[in-house]
Amino acid sequence: MPENDITLIKTLLAEKIGANASSLGKNILMQHIRPRMRALGIHDLDVYASLLVESSKELNDFIEHFVVPETWFFREKPALIFLAQYAVKKIKKTLPKTPLRILCLPCSTGEEAYSIVMALFDEGISPSDFVVDAVDISKKSLIKAESLLFGSNSFRDEDLAFRERYFTKKACGYVLDDKVATPIHFMFGNIVDPQFALHKKPYDIIICRNLLIYFNQTAKKRTFHTFDKLLKPDGILILGQAEYDTIRPFPYVSIDAAHQSIYKRKDSSTFFPVPSTRERKEIIALEKEISPPKISSSVSRISGEALLSQAHRLADSGKLEEAEKLSKDYLALHGLDSQAYFLLGIIQHAAGHDINAKEFFEKTLYLDPSHYEALIYLSLLHQKLGENQKAELYRSRASKAAKQKANK
Repeated sequence: MPENDITLIKTLLAEKIGANASSLGKNILMQHIRPRMRALGIHDLDVYASLLVESSKELNDFIEHFVVPETWFFREKPALIFLAQYAVKKIKKTLPKTPLRILCLPCSTGEEAYSIVMALFDEGISPSDFVVDAVDISKKSLIKAESLLFGSNSFRDEDLAFRERYFTKKACGYVLDDKVATPIHFMFGNIVDPQFALHKKPYDIIICRNLLIYFNQTAKKRTFHTFDKLLKPDGILILGQAEYDTIRPFPYVSIDAAHQSIYKRKDSSTFFPVPSTRERKEIIALEKEISPPKISSSVSRISGEALLSQAHRLADSGKLEEAEKLSKDYLALHGLDSQAYFLLGIIQHAAGHDINAKEFFEKTLYLDPSHYEALIYLSLLHQKLGENQKAELYRSRASKAAKQKANK
């Protein structure tokens, strides 16, 4: 496999969609390349790499295949609860009354944007009081979002009462009520494109979750520059729980210790509406706080690979607390890593903390959607919880991952 062709394709992805080239392994990349080569009848990688350079259409088609939607309704629910409560206070004190503006990206197949609307409706907010601009780089995902039809995989939260309120069960799946789609404008867009912010009015809320972890440093800087242009001075920025490390170099701070994934500008002096004691208790009870781990003084003497290997040995010998500490030290030193998250999942599972284990295995899949062992563990955990449909889903994904691995 010519290394220069792989490097060229990585460079194209880095420039076009901000992908972190160092995190793109050859095997994972080839899983996306081979189907496009087969579809076009191309047998040589260098021919396909040249085509990607010459044809913007094929580059866009490849990106469509490369971007894999992984989302569900009310993902990381506490942040959505806070968003809705913030919106209530913001709308009440805004005079003259103008619709609250929310930017949701990437919106993927629509679950994130629709969850925002449902959360706002549940707080009694009228559809005339807000607008949601939902943006994604995948046109196929946008078409799926606008179809209003969703399968069981889109419903992974334990509390599915919202499904009874806003969906109608059909033979083909669950159909979303039209009223939830009314305040949303779906649109194609690329956040790393310098033209993205042109002709857009500022937003009160920007929600951009589980995207920045895949970006290279240049793309991250460009994205935060865009946030600076698009977020109102007193607006809030909501990132994914796993992205607390990403925002450190930029001029944003978390709104308080209980909301590590929700940020405001460092220079913002505007009064920020704090939830009531009852609201805070409800959010904190749901939210799994992620705080930057402290690094022990001994860590600097151990290389990254050796550190993770040592954590594995400690876990195998039953020294779970020490293994957990080294795994978190590794993440603090080296950033997001699927194997480190997987090991933390194993440790939590061994300690009998199944809910924590499930979260770490899910983080593993954020970074490596075909991680066979994480898929198997999630299948077993959901089966243990009596969630047989979810268990079967993960078993099916694990089977596909095993076949892909065998065919490499």
